[in-house]
Amino acid sequence: MFATCYIMASGFGMLAECELDDRRIFLIFVSIVLATSTLIPGLYAFLPETVNAIIVTPVVFGAIALVFMKLFISFGRKKHFHFVYVAGQDDIYGLNEHLSEICRYHGLSKKISQKLKVGTDALCEAMTDNNPHARVEFDARYSESSLDLKMTASGIKGVDEDEGGEPTTLSVTLLMLHNMFGNVAASAGPEGYEIRIHTDADSE
Repeated sequence: MFATCYIMASGFGMLAECELDDRRIFLIFVSIVLATSTLIPGLYAFLPETVNAIIVTPVVFGAIALVFMKLFISFGRKKHFHFVYVAGQDDIYGLNEHLSEICRYHGLSKKISQKLKVGTDALCEAMTDNNPHARVEFDARYSESSLDLKMTASGIKGVDEDEGGEPTTLSVTLLMLHNMFGNVAASAGPEGYEIRIHTDADSE
């Protein structure tokens, strides 16, 4: 019982750092119930004695349940999100809701989620400052523990310096993004100004 509680407490500590959706909450709840059910004497007596001795322990049984349920909930999950932010029409709150949905959907850490929201909020405000009618398209792709976010803005002027030779709001924002994520690429393309952010949950 002590070992089970200790492991569960450690697990809850890690879960507290992640964004969780309803699927993952259900997965965790069922795994905990199945793991603790092994502490009830005779509940799994119908299993062969050898299997019972190997599998019917809180750690092993809970881990097996977790793996199978994780595979089950992975079917049919989207790996790509697309949404648009239009300056003057959409609010930053709506953008944050989209990003929060992505982070909860894939169980990304709250640290990454907060960084994405702060970074993209600042970026949208900087692009609006550059062009009050800017249209920013977001493409997010997720693969296991990493998230690639591509932002394409049309009608954006040069970002390095303004007419007075001072750094623009957008150039300062890009510098902030580099400091936050480390893996940020910005370039001017035929579709508009592109910014790509890559986050790796293992390195955060």
